[in-house]
Amino acid sequence: MTNALIVGKGVMLNPPDEGKLGITFAYPEAISVEQEEEIKDVFLKKLNVFFQMSNLELIAEIK
Repeated sequence: MTNALIVGKGVMLNPPDEGKLGITFAYPEAISVEQEEEIKDVFLKKLNVFFQMSNLELIAEIK
């Protein structure tokens, strides 16, 4: 939902290649670099808050 609010269109979150843990962002249409950075920042913040609230000692990062 956050992605759609930022870019005004759908953004798919796909699983990564087999053997890896993570998410691959896939955009049906081109978005600006600024929009992509905003999506990454918001997503990381939400995921890290989830980890904290769940008492998980994990930190999300984008590579």
